[in-house]
Amino acid sequence: MSADCLLDVVMDDIVTSGVDAAVEGTLYASDRSSGTPCISVDERAACSYQIGGEVPVAFNENTTTVDGIDYQELTIIGDGLHIAGPITRNCLGSVRDGDPVTVQGGTFLVRTAATYQHINFSD
Repeated sequence: MSADCLLDVVMDDIVTSGVDAAVEGTLYASDRSSGTPCISVDERAACSYQIGGEVPVAFNENTTTVDGIDYQELTIIGDGLHIAGPITRNCLGSVRDGDPVTVQGGTFLVRTAATYQHINFSD
C-alpha cells in the first residue's frame, strides 16, 4: 500500500479549552481538487487497485506513550472510503469499483518531529 498524494486531514473549526479526547475532522483519501484516489494497493497475486473517498476521524489530545515516546492518536471513526479504478484483471472480480472499504482499528500515532509538542485545538 502506498500514498500517491497527500492524505489531507482537516479538523473541524471548533475551539475548546482544556484537553479533548475526540476532536472531530475528516481524512480525505482523494485529492481534493482533482478527485484522484490517493492510496494504491498492490496485492501479492498482482491484483492492484486504488482507494479513495473521505472518512470521519477523531483526534485525541491526550498522550499515549509507546516505547518511551509520547504520541497522540488520530482514529478513523466511520465509513466513506471506497475502491476506485483502475483495477487490474488479476483481481478476478474480488474487488469492484465503488466497493466500500472498512477500516478496523484504524488508529494512527501522531507526534511532531524532533521534540514532542502537544497538539491542542484550544483557544
